[in-house]
Amino acid sequence: MALSRYGRWPWPRPGDLGAALQLDSSTLFPLLERLEVNGLVLRERRAADERSVAVRLAEAGVDLRTKARTVPLAIGDAMNLTSEQEATAKHLLRLIAANVTRG
Repeated sequence: MALSRYGRWPWPRPGDLGAALQLDSSTLFPLLERLEVNGLVLRERRAADERSVAVRLAEAGVDLRTKARTVPLAIGDAMNLTSEQEATAKHLLRLIAANVTRG
């Protein structure tokens, strides 16, 4: 899901993806390896800087992203919140994430 936030190009570097997901490299890299082994992502050297790697969705990952688009709506429906309650919940979750990130 996180990779679907990026357009086609430029693909994110693993470090950028980890920052967006708030994951450190010891958590992110095994996850990327599993996704790659399962054919969902590809890690490729960047042409401009071969020391740098980009991560992108493989075809199976694109297919899975398409199927997963209904998940957020289904979760929202299952919570059965009013729009005011939903706004309050989003605000609180953002506040919690910001507080945890600050440490």
